Amino acid sequence: MLRITRAAIASALAALTIATSAEAAPVCLLTDRIQNTTVLDSRTILFHMKDGTTWRNTLRNSCPDAKWYGFTYVLHGPEEICDNLLAIRTLYTSQTCLLGPFTREPPPPPPSHA
Repeated sequence: MLRITRAAIASALAALTIATSAEAAPVCLLTDRIQNTTVLDSRTILFHMKDGTTWRNTLRNSCPDAKWYGFTYVLHGPEEICDNLLAIRTLYTSQTCLLGPFTREPPPPPPSHA
């Protein structure tokens, strides 16, 4: 009975480790699939993808100049933007802002036929 308990505990711990690792993996967007962006406010940027999906990024710091002047970024490595791993810089003032987590926006509701 003791062996079954140890095996069950080991199995549960392994499953917990896998789940935690999956949650910790960053969300990355391939840059060639980004259609355009919309800066909603000083902490929120929407990334509109060519496939119709939209990803919301909540910046880690306030970035008010992004809404008025736009922004740019420099990639170091793969052609992807990953949450919590990249800084953006506003075009006119060179303000540096850090990307926060990406969350997928729900699709728009289908048109109603009333």
